[in-house]
Amino acid sequence: MEEKRKNENEIKEVAKENAKSGASRADKFSGYIVAFLIGAGVAGGTCWYTMSYTQREVNSVGKDFIVTKECRDVLEQNGGVAEGKPVRSAIEAYVESIATDPFTFYYEDEDEQTSMVAYVNSSGTAKLSGFQVAPADDGNILLTEVTEGMPAHKQGLRTNDEIAAINGASVSETGFENIANKMLGKDGTNVTFTVLREGAEFDLEFVRASEMSTSVEYKSIGDVAYIHIKEFGQLAQGNLNAALQSAKNQKKMIIDLRDNGGGETVAGVYMAAQCCGHAKCVATEFDGDVEIFEQDFSDVENDRDIVILINDGTASASEIFTAVLKKNADATLVGTNTYGKGVFQREMLLSNGGHLHFTAGTFEVEGWDNWDGVGIAPDVEVPMDKELIGTDNDIQLKKAIALLE
Repeated sequence: MEEKRKNENEIKEVAKENAKSGASRADKFSGYIVAFLIGAGVAGGTCWYTMSYTQREVNSVGKDFIVTKECRDVLEQNGGVAEGKPVRSAIEAYVESIATDPFTFYYEDEDEQTSMVAYVNSSGTAKLSGFQVAPADDGNILLTEVTEGMPAHKQGLRTNDEIAAINGASVSETGFENIANKMLGKDGTNVTFTVLREGAEFDLEFVRASEMSTSVEYKSIGDVAYIHIKEFGQLAQGNLNAALQSAKNQKKMIIDLRDNGGGETVAGVYMAAQCCGHAKCVATEFDGDVEIFEQDFSDVENDRDIVILINDGTASASEIFTAVLKKNADATLVGTNTYGKGVFQREMLLSNGGHLHFTAGTFEVEGWDNWDGVGIAPDVEVPMDKELIGTDNDIQLKKAIALLE
């Protein structure tokens, strides 16, 4: 259960990053949709609505949010209330409480913190080292993503670690927006992180990346081509093309998608077509609108024996890729059940400038039954501790190799 929650958080972070960088057809939702301002109820006991709401809806929701005013009045008379952003917190909690999936959430464009997050995450150090950050609830720096196989991961950092101090300076006391940039620097230079992980605290001497890493790795294992895809995006498309060129004379292939939380849908479809010649994914919105992602490469010879490694961290675009190759290349799936994210999200701008990121529809791949909440089952189930991935005891990889012999 704990592992499932961890995967859910990691995949949700992928969704958040994609949301904030702009999703396809996002302009469709650029209009206002706010039905209420929770803050009005919190601060003044009133709520306002757009004219599209019926009086009954106004009365019903208004009565609910008057309770927040009652609670605030009591607290103000008995010790006071905390300063900060109660309106935002109330909206976030409200959306989370009524959402039917973990991928729907409310967020606002921050000021200095958001600027710092964007600055760090788009920096050469973060990209080359393989990490992404966000402010932690306790004021520290949260590592929202540490990409396996990249320098940050190799040096011991992990997703969900918190950086409590940088070169001895407390992050929470200095302020995220004032210190997060100290993680960055010239290639090969050192910085000391005080890391918090599952109740333990330790210092880690971190060497900033000095060489380019890619999101797709290729190597030969005997006569088998092994390709590890870490994410799906535009850069990954080029990386995969280079890997496939290196493997052009190999007719046996293992594609490792374990703990790949996805990325861009269009990239997932494109990269699947790179491997088997044709890929198609249909995104159907709950309002009936349909968007088709399709890619053809007529020069690709679909004659390889392919095994795909999957686990419960294989999600979203990774599952699209898996379904396409299972259907169109008769790929054999080895490992454990995938995460099960067969839905996509859209973005809507609210009247207060905030954003509602919400689940808008489902995917269909080549007639495959939608896997949301269910996942894609392996053809050959091989349970294994994730800590063994990439080690000499990686029995999932060993099974994949054996199947291709």
